[in-house]
Amino acid sequence: MALRCASGVLSLTVLLLTLMSGTFSRSTARKPKAIPVIYDVGVCTDKKHHIEIYNVTTIMDEWGANYVTADILFRKGMKNTSKFVVIITKCTGAKSPNLCEYYLRWVWTAAICRLIPTRGMIWSPIYDTFEPPYTCPVPPGHFLVRNATVDVDAAMALMPDKLYKYIWPVEVQLYDEHGEMIVCFVATGEARYAKGSTGHPS
Repeated sequence: MALRCASGVLSLTVLLLTLMSGTFSRSTARKPKAIPVIYDVGVCTDKKHHIEIYNVTTIMDEWGANYVTADILFRKGMKNTSKFVVIITKCTGAKSPNLCEYYLRWVWTAAICRLIPTRGMIWSPIYDTFEPPYTCPVPPGHFLVRNATVDVDAAMALMPDKLYKYIWPVEVQLYDEHGEMIVCFVATGEARYAKGSTGHPS
């Protein structure tokens, strides 16, 4: 009788430990999320502008998300920003002329100095990393972006196609109060789904 009771208690203990282990595993496991993978960042080479980008480095967190650090030199400042343009190209498999096509263009021409710092935008994780902070008017001089990335969730909410199926070359242009292009840079990236590991991304 005592042996049967001891066996029953042992079985119950094993069952409880098993259930607790499963609950703990589910609570510590992280759900997959979309992450940015950035392949290249640089200035436009086919247009006249007034910035330089150099000392570009990329790091990866434990999810596999990429973060870019770079020096940016504004050779000419902007008292006001009259136009903000984002041109997006869609590539299938690789960045190659025969695999890429024009996708869409976003153009803003009003209240841009209020738009750029708006929270929850695709570029917010870039804007937040500027040292010194990016503000209007933009003076000529040196800026540092440290561990900059993009908000993939914000991009997925705006893009008609699924981000993770393609590679995305993007061109960004900013024009001053006289309509002269001051900023023109290009970046290429894609979105991937990653599970990551337990704990918090660095």
